[in-house]
Amino acid sequence: MKSTQFGPAMHEVWRRALTETVHVQLGKGPEARKKGVALRHRLYQLRRALEAEGNELGKAADRVSLHLRNIGDTNWALIASIADESFEQLLSANGITVPEAPDLDKNILGEKE
Repeated sequence: MKSTQFGPAMHEVWRRALTETVHVQLGKGPEARKKGVALRHRLYQLRRALEAEGNELGKAADRVSLHLRNIGDTNWALIASIADESFEQLLSANGITVPEAPDLDKNILGEKE
């Protein structure tokens, strides 16, 4: 299946999930849950199609995880977010951070110009 066979809103879920947590409200009850399972499956199909085509969005979307959650009173939501986001916060709180890149305008090798 080609990625062009999916609606633009499906692509937008992956695009937005790279920068923000996306919540898709599905409604109440077992039918809402079934709809969420089908949507999650369809989004995974799109991600596979994007990856097979070598599309940059497919490579980036590989960092996103999809979760189907019961958010109370049998209300269901599909949540898309960066997979390691919660771990990054935990690691940062424990002093494990990524150093900033050096300023490329400065000669980082100490060589004379």
